[in-house]
Amino acid sequence: MGQRAQRMQNGTHEKVTRLVRTLNLWHFVWLSIAASEAFTAVMSRLLRGRITSDYLITGGVVSLVVSTIVVYLIRLTRDAELRAANFSRTVLNSMKDAVSVIDVKDFRIVGCNEVFLRELGFQEEDVIGKTCYEITHQRSSPCIPPEESCPSRETVKTGAYAAAEHVHYTREGKKKYVKVSTNPIKDGNGEVTMVVHVSSDITEIKQLHLELERRAETDCLTGAYNRMKYEELIQKELERGERYGRPLSLVMFDIDHFKQVNDRHGHAFGDRVLKSVACIADEHKRKVDSLFRWGGEEFMIVSPDTDLEQAMFLAERIRTAVEQREFNGAGKVTVSLGITRLRTGDTADELIKRVDAALYKAKANGRNRVELLA
Repeated sequence: MGQRAQRMQNGTHEKVTRLVRTLNLWHFVWLSIAASEAFTAVMSRLLRGRITSDYLITGGVVSLVVSTIVVYLIRLTRDAELRAANFSRTVLNSMKDAVSVIDVKDFRIVGCNEVFLRELGFQEEDVIGKTCYEITHQRSSPCIPPEESCPSRETVKTGAYAAAEHVHYTREGKKKYVKVSTNPIKDGNGEVTMVVHVSSDITEIKQLHLELERRAETDCLTGAYNRMKYEELIQKELERGERYGRPLSLVMFDIDHFKQVNDRHGHAFGDRVLKSVACIADEHKRKVDSLFRWGGEEFMIVSPDTDLEQAMFLAERIRTAVEQREFNGAGKVTVSLGITRLRTGDTADELIKRVDAALYKAKANGRNRVELLA
């Protein structure tokens, strides 16, 4: 072989060596294995220095090989990306739970599976690029801890798994109870860049739990809260009243001569009267007030942020409404009511004693009236 051809061959070998380094040797070898036999044969000759001057003179093979490598790499890269995307979508869509991938930079959804779309009633184009709170909570602002739990924020903060129970809404506004869990996706520096957000529908379980809870804290006949619920609520209201100096009033009432109603018309009729009186009280109290069946024909209303004047107005409304109601077969039914307010340093027992004394005073003074003890 002539010196000129030898120099050209050596030069070619150096060019290819630099090319391999540039393209990253590991990827190059991996892709070469996947290439066709003909391409592998050409590369084999090139790397072993067996390309003669004929190759160089007749085809400019170096230029050809470089072009082939670049095109092939691009095609394989695109194919690999497509296969990876299809694989990821297949995996996501095989999951029985709703899955979304969220960019933590702005909490926008960058991917989701078919279950996520189906359960919330959206198309993919409606979801991608929107924030998670716009789609799942149908609101314009994100969840702000600690008042609101946000497992995505917790995962960003800790870099680890987080979970919480949330209420999600479908596109039509239907409420769904879900167990949400989040896992981090980190970059090369270990920073959380995205979270995988998995939602498991627990609506049936939650509704059963809420129903059991409702039954445990309500009177099955009248639907009013029971004494156990009162004990729980009054402690909270006492603490709130003491801490913030807010007024609190209690209204206790019972049905006048209820024993006579039972004796004359039977207990089934008496039960209907109890339910009607409870319904009247519930209709006339405010949403912030709580109605309790205290026992027998006695009821209690706890009214937060209510002074004696406001409590008197409420009690009179209830008394008048009951008096004006016609109870078929029993004629008129009336109630007597007692009122008290929270004093500084009051205990729950002291409140009860005072409101009970006010009720006794109303009965002693002729029934069908309201009395108060401040």
